[in-house]
Amino acid sequence: MLPVSDLADKIASGQGTRPRQRPRGGRRRAYPVPPPVLLAVPDLLLLAALGLVLVALLLRVAVFPATGVAFAADDQPPGVALRDFYDVERNDAGPYRWSRPDASLTVPVAAPADYRITLALQGGAAVGPPRPATLSVNGAVAGTFALDDRRLLGTFASHA
Repeated sequence: MLPVSDLADKIASGQGTRPRQRPRGGRRRAYPVPPPVLLAVPDLLLLAALGLVLVALLLRVAVFPATGVAFAADDQPPGVALRDFYDVERNDAGPYRWSRPDASLTVPVAAPADYRITLALQGGAAVGPPRPATLSVNGAVAGTFALDDRRLLGTFASHA
């Protein structure tokens, strides 16, 4: 057995270390590395899945566009309810309906959002001076205006 000082000198000079031994067969054992194409497969699968999600969202928007309801006085769509309106009449300007003083129009909406409400309103010549009218949406006043024998086109913003 060598004294500790001699062993320390051998280690310091590099003589006391063992050379690395190779595995049997004379070749170094390496872990198999998959080809680069196989390394990209998870990324490609994720990209394909995100692409499918994007296509599904675009199809949903195309098939179910934002809620919008537009109709004339004589073309009431399903789901729209008119309360205290008279039957449709016609003149040279087109179809129209008279309403009672406290008439209401109910239009169902698909989801809570900001909506624009545009109405074409007109008072009758027999009514006399302009009379006030108020538009309420979900119980809140959306606008107040005066009706006379001229056609009034009013657009109001609302959140439903």
